Amino acid sequence: MSEELLYELNLTGALTDLFGGLMLLPMIAVIACRKTEKREEKRLWLLFFASLAASCLLGFIAHYFCTGMMFRLMWIPLYAVMFESVAAFFLLALYRFREKMPSRGIVIGLHVALLAAYLTIMILDVFFVKDMIRAFVIVAGVVGIAGFCITVRSAVRREGRADRVMLSALIPLLGALYWQIRREGWVRIIWAFNYNGLAHLYIILALCLLFVASLIALKRTEQK
Repeated sequence: MSEELLYELNLTGALTDLFGGLMLLPMIAVIACRKTEKREEKRLWLLFFASLAASCLLGFIAHYFCTGMMFRLMWIPLYAVMFESVAAFFLLALYRFREKMPSRGIVIGLHVALLAAYLTIMILDVFFVKDMIRAFVIVAGVVGIAGFCITVRSAVRREGRADRVMLSALIPLLGALYWQIRREGWVRIIWAFNYNGLAHLYIILALCLLFVASLIALKRTEQK
């Protein structure tokens, strides 16, 4: 692989991260300004999108500006916000199924389990120079698919449009999951994209669908 191609692959991976992060900022602003009686669900949507925006922007900084040990240290906050986005999505799916906030025990138990996974993956990745992103993707995939299974039950029970749109986001997310687990190969779509850039493109599509789902779910219900 030539140095020019390698540079292009790294650049598109970083820029798709940047695009995803910048794309999420106006989405977060729209949700924050949306009037709704579902304040708890609104907070979960905001937490989900905000943690993903942070992970995208940190990913851009790490891949574009950092090398060596500084690159590895960037994964300490990166893994933290990525795990938080996974927790927020699962709690959001559970909230929509139960139509109320999950119990404190479920919230604490989920975060304790993900904290243990975070510490294990982060320590091995940063301090023992192990590429643990596959391990994160597997954990995120398991929790995410569990969240989508809950969403299936919500969609069947309520026949809600928001739940159906959320389920449609599973298709591009499975594409992202495939490329992040495979972690090899590249495709030229005008520009060259490696597995990382391709996963980001799938995630961007999924986020657009989830944003539409959030707007449907948080329909305006308050009267002035």
